[in-house]
Amino acid sequence: MSEDSTELAINDAIAPAGVTGYERATPLYCACRSAVRLIGTIFQNLKVYNVTNVPLSGGVLLLSNHQSFVDPAFIASKLPRKLSFLARSGLFDPILFGWLIRQLNAFPVKQGKGDVGAMKQSIALLQQGKALLMFPEGQRTENGRMQEIAPGAALIVKRAKVPIVPVAIEGAFHVWPKHRIMPRTGKVRINFGKPVLLHDLDSRSIVPEIDRHIRTLLDELHAIDAAERGRGLIGPLS
Repeated sequence: MSEDSTELAINDAIAPAGVTGYERATPLYCACRSAVRLIGTIFQNLKVYNVTNVPLSGGVLLLSNHQSFVDPAFIASKLPRKLSFLARSGLFDPILFGWLIRQLNAFPVKQGKGDVGAMKQSIALLQQGKALLMFPEGQRTENGRMQEIAPGAALIVKRAKVPIVPVAIEGAFHVWPKHRIMPRTGKVRINFGKPVLLHDLDSRSIVPEIDRHIRTLLDELHAIDAAERGRGLIGPLS
């Protein structure tokens, strides 16, 4: 497929007939997004790159590496479009916190159990023209490095048939690593890739492609970080 025809296919998938995907966010969602954006800017020097790569209409699946508890909040905070989220089922057990994250468009997935219900809900949301954020590694990193992509992501990509936007986040592991009780100040950067279509690939080829796209975005963030440090603008990401 040529580059022009690939772009046409992506544009067709982004804006299917009768689906806008740009629904109005609730007041609670807007308030939390604004608060996280303010806190991130002040305490974590949060910056994002290429946010306009995320389509404002049609179903789209954002796939990001997973460094920290704050990843979904930071990624959503800089996007004008409302996101839905997959979150591990244990987060919904505390009644108050479970209620809160449901109001912020999160729904549970059982880790390591091939949660068919969560997959079906993900595919349905995407086919309805929603934007869904997933962390295809399945859990937060233990050491700051990107882990292997779980095969479940390929199934959703294959069945939903919507563009994916790869996302890379760096610095969040330093801010709030997995076993730290409270976050700390730091420097967080997020890079949004261009939308790509992967559902026509063989299922075994989708996972390596997701991995390649996210790692490329991470490399770009490291290059930006090195350039900033070379000019003496700011400290390292981690």
